[in-house]
Amino acid sequence: MSADYLLIHSVKGGDTKAAETIIRKYYSKVFDYCKYHSADIHTAEDITQEVFLIFLKEIYGYKHHGKLLNYLYTIARNKCIDEKKKRHNADLSTECIVQVMESEATVLKNEIDHLLLKEAVDELPEEIREVVVLYYYLDIKQKEVANICGIGLPLVKYRLKQGKAMLKKYMEGGL
Repeated sequence: MSADYLLIHSVKGGDTKAAETIIRKYYSKVFDYCKYHSADIHTAEDITQEVFLIFLKEIYGYKHHGKLLNYLYTIARNKCIDEKKKRHNADLSTECIVQVMESEATVLKNEIDHLLLKEAVDELPEEIREVVVLYYYLDIKQKEVANICGIGLPLVKYRLKQGKAMLKKYMEGGL
């Protein structure tokens, strides 16, 4: 019979000193395993403690086949996997929240920019505003804008250039 078998038998009989002996004997090895598989040392400590709590809770169902350390490693492995899943899910939910917030902020900024731009276009002189709206908002070609407004193509290009400059100045706080 191995020393671990005798210790386990003693623990099942209510010997708390035998339980402490098992913990002292294997704590550092289980902790090192958990430290390797955990995000940080505090998580490794928590998982290691959980491993021994689970072991002591389930000791009456434990059948001594093989090495006790391997059984403890199995518990540790499962706890580390559970922790990684929790951390991954938490990271995903945090990431999703950040993405939604960034998305909402972008939408809000775009709406504000759109309102400011509309306000700026409304401030343009009528003849420039007409050319800008036809070309940029309605996506009509410059030649067609010239025909619609009854002006020459060079004047359309001049008004578009003037409109862009005025809009830029307005969006920067002038006009």
